[in-house]
Amino acid sequence: MTRRQVSRVVYGLFVVVVAVFVSSNVWQVAKTIFFGGTATYPKVAEACGAAIEREIAAIERARAAAAPAGDAEDARARYAATRKSEGVDLDGICREDPSGVDAVAAVRRYDRAAESHAVRAASEIGPVRQSARSFIRVP
Repeated sequence: MTRRQVSRVVYGLFVVVVAVFVSSNVWQVAKTIFFGGTATYPKVAEACGAAIEREIAAIERARAAAAPAGDAEDARARYAATRKSEGVDLDGICREDPSGVDAVAAVRRYDRAAESHAVRAASEIGPVRQSARSFIRVP
């Protein structure tokens, strides 16, 4: 084989490899977008599901209670007080459910993330809120 023929073979193989790679990527993206649907998660029993709904609602109320806090410690205290008063015994209710452990872990992750977000929001927005309120004249 001449040098020119070798170059053509190498370039040809390169083009084939690139074409296969690009086609594979396009197929994977198209499959995900058009045929992927939504992720499915295992379902829990009705009692466990109701307890999870109550727990999520309690987390949302705790976030709302911590929102007007002026600093991070106040937000953490408000969040903890609200969560303590409204907590649900998820471990006891969901213990026997095959997917209960994973569901409880997901709710616990959400609780930690919500508390962290409330504390961060208070520490970042609190001073700005105080600055804005400083313009209000109180007789």
